[in-house]
Formats: sequence, C-alpha cells, structure tokens
Amino acid sequence: MGIKEQLEERRRQQEAKRYFRQNNDAFFDAKKWAMLIFSGLSISLACGFLYGLFVSIAHIHFQFILALVGIAIASTLKKVAHIGNTKVAWLSVIFYVFALYMSHVFVIVISMSSMIGGGSFFALLLEPDIYRLGFQSFASNHVLTILIFVLGGYYTYEIAGK
Repeated sequence: MGIKEQLEERRRQQEAKRYFRQNNDAFFDAKKWAMLIFSGLSISLACGFLYGLFVSIAHIHFQFILALVGIAIASTLKKVAHIGNTKVAWLSVIFYVFALYMSHVFVIVISMSSMIGGGSFFALLLEPDIYRLGFQSFASNHVLTILIFVLGGYYTYEIAGK
C-alpha cells in the first residue's frame, strides 16, 4: 500500500468518524456535556432550595418529595440530552445525590438565617461549617429515609436510562 492509499484511507476514516459523531445521538460533545452539567447543577440547586423552603415553612421533613426530585432531575437531563442512555442515567443519579445533600444544607441555612436575620442567607452559604452540618444531617438518616433515597435513585436511573 502506497502513501497515497494510506492518506486516502486515513481521510476516509476521519470522515467516517466525523459523520458518526454528528449523527449518533449517544455521542456527547463538550458543548452537550456542559449543557448537561449546567442543567443538572441548576435543577439540583433549585429543587434543594425549594425543599428547604418547604421544610422551613411546614416544619415537616417529607422525604417522598426528595424521591420526586430525582424524577424531575432525570426527566430534565433526558430532555436536554435528547436521548436516554447510561451516561445520562449516571449523571442524573449523581445530581440526585447532590440535590439530596443540598436540600439538607438549605434546610440548615434557611432555618439559621430566619433565627439570625434575613440578610445572613448568603453569608451562611459561604460558611464551611454549614456544609459539614449538612453532611452530618445527610448521613444520619433513618432506615426508611435511606430506603426512600435508594428508591428515588433507582427511579432516577431508570427514567434517564430509557
């Protein structure tokens, strides 16, 4: 095989790879990953904040809402990706766990800022001890709560994976 044939073969392979990446829904380029990560972070923070607001108003920790948060995250990321596959499913589960953690952090921040004063909300978000308290609150859940979290993660994976 001569040099011209090798160059022609290499050019055909690169063209086939480019065509595959443009027309394959399962392949995500950097722009798609950035959109997925931004969407996941924003929906996780929004759902965590809304749950923290609900708990601070109602004074009830209703964990089934957090399972619904996972379904909301999965459907949002699936809609952004335009396809459901294992990459989107695992990313949804990661953001679901992040939303669970941030919901505990927001419950602490909202309750502490209501005790201290309304202007301290963002100052408390910048305090590192709040995140440690949120992790302790997240890690010290009851068995039924952990079961609900696992079921929420399972449904998150199933919805985003199909």
